[in-house]
Amino acid sequence: MLKSIKESPKAKIRRNSAVQYDFSNVLTNVADMNKDINKRIQEYEECQAITAYNIHNHNERF
Repeated sequence: MLKSIKESPKAKIRRNSAVQYDFSNVLTNVADMNKDINKRIQEYEECQAITAYNIHNHNERF
């Protein structure tokens, strides 16, 4: 008959710490992706504003 293997308290702490570390890395990666996405959205909006301004000025001249 197989005996259940007991995990030592230190091993459990190490395992839980590794899981928490991996999860914090995921959160960091998601936060970095959100910053990048927000930066790209801002750049896109600035380009849209510049384009609208240029079209307006072009139409005013003609």
